[in-house]
Amino acid sequence: MIEAFGNQPDPQLRKAIWQPGRPLYYWHGSTMDKEQNPIIGNMVGWELRVFELFELAEVEMDPVQRKALYDEWQAIFAEKVPVIFIAKGMALTAVSDKVGNVFLKDNGQIVGTNYTIFMK
Repeated sequence: MIEAFGNQPDPQLRKAIWQPGRPLYYWHGSTMDKEQNPIIGNMVGWELRVFELFELAEVEMDPVQRKALYDEWQAIFAEKVPVIFIAKGMALTAVSDKVGNVFLKDNGQIVGTNYTIFMK
């Protein structure tokens, strides 16, 4: 699966991705029911802790304490590695061999423009 989650300065803005039982938590989907409610009983121990950390951080007003909660979340993900992220440039290009006037350079870069390509 390829997903683009974007970049937000506050993890709480991406709670749906990182907190078990939320709609974008793809790597263990059984932690969420059909109404998009968390199912605590289906979470393994570390997932339950991540769920708790996001709940605690959401209402924590002290920035130092809030950062400590998110630091713990990041440490858990670094240890458990439930998903492996890859990095890419801002432009990802692919082309079919049925398209003409598009060329592959030696370095793997695809060269061509939308207004000069054609179907073979």
